[in-house]
Amino acid sequence: MSSAHLLCEVARRAYERGLIAGAEGNLSLRLASDRILCTPSGRCKGRLSPDELCIVALDGRQLEGSSTPSSEIRLHLALYRAADAARHPIVSIVHTHSPFATTLALLGQSVPAGLLPEADVLLGPIPLIPYRTPGTDAVGEAVAPHVARGFTAILANHGAVAWGRDAESALLHAETLESVCRVYCQARALGTPVAIPPDLIPALRDARRRRIAANA
Repeated sequence: MSSAHLLCEVARRAYERGLIAGAEGNLSLRLASDRILCTPSGRCKGRLSPDELCIVALDGRQLEGSSTPSSEIRLHLALYRAADAARHPIVSIVHTHSPFATTLALLGQSVPAGLLPEADVLLGPIPLIPYRTPGTDAVGEAVAPHVARGFTAILANHGAVAWGRDAESALLHAETLESVCRVYCQARALGTPVAIPPDLIPALRDARRRRIAANA
């Protein structure tokens, strides 16, 4: 499967799983050090074709494609540059407005550590990024310091972003984040979430370190 077909397939899956709706959301895939494949602006991500995708350089210049790159491409490019600087390579980014993550974003909240093993082991810290105007460099600048610490972030009053070492893992992280946010919201609606006993937290940290080492 070509990179363009792969990105369209991942976009379709994100759309069908309710992580994005309408023409919202955007995805990217790094082809080379200075070539980023990305989804276009104003198109339904569930019906994209490879010829609608764009290729941009790390400085934002459009290199290929007749469509206009997503207005959020600056977020993606900032994260790729930050990953390069941290020697923590990421190859794909998925930005969503998934319902439960965005619900927490509107509340100015994230999912605390120590509640769900899936969150602590698979995602690591889930920072809440202060609101910045979408489509500006400020969004990426606010997320960039967190690139090497985990795989996702909640964007206040905006949505969520996930990244990974390939398109499949970036989507997996976006899905896991939404699942964790959904369970957390449901638990709070029914009562007060109970934290994992403190003496068992080190085992989760060990599991996360092993996972990171295995994927290094």
